Amino acid sequence: MQQVDRFAEMLALAYNNPVVINNDVKCVQEALNAHNYGTNAKREVDLLRWFNMPEIPPIMGPAVLIDTAGVMLLWSLPEVLSSHFQDLMWGALSPINAMLSRSVSEPTANGTWRIAHRNFDGADMQGCLNFSPAWFQQGRNASTACPEVSATLKARNPDQGGRDWLKQMMVPSAVLSAAMAIMHSDLYTAGRKAVIHLYQDLAMPHSDDPAFAEMAEMLRLAVRIC
Repeated sequence: MQQVDRFAEMLALAYNNPVVINNDVKCVQEALNAHNYGTNAKREVDLLRWFNMPEIPPIMGPAVLIDTAGVMLLWSLPEVLSSHFQDLMWGALSPINAMLSRSVSEPTANGTWRIAHRNFDGADMQGCLNFSPAWFQQGRNASTACPEVSATLKARNPDQGGRDWLKQMMVPSAVLSAAMAIMHSDLYTAGRKAVIHLYQDLAMPHSDDPAFAEMAEMLRLAVRIC
């Protein structure tokens, strides 16, 4: 409860301290496409020139960064997580240490920037993992195929590190989910609707797969951390 109270107080302080940047992110969004991975240096320079991206002022305390249309871009909540809460989250990483270490590589021009070594300089732990409770498998008809859990989360996977991480993150994720409901209520609502649909989809073929028994729980735990 102390962590929840701490979050509530910090969110209130941040909400009452908006920092406005002179830009409209909707215009920027419309100029982007599905292949803007952030790895094309020329494309990044062009975007900065076209939209005259302003320099973000230093933010040292609780604040929320918004654009000229009032769209919330970033929340600054320094020290919002108590040391005990941080210890819980750090300890939960133990089951996925091996997977994290294998995930880092140099991305190609058309690959993702998230796994680049340069993102983790000086980090105590390096890596980037994507867990999903409901992938639409490639090469299948999305209208008829039943979504499946990520291979790293399936019950038959010999490495159960991902599932162990989810279980250990239950309490931290519940608090983070509550914060998300306030910070970005539209995203929270979309996630909640997805959970409801996944429950309804248990009647679809292959619903006896052990992974489906935890699918909705996985979505609640994982989607809010992003």
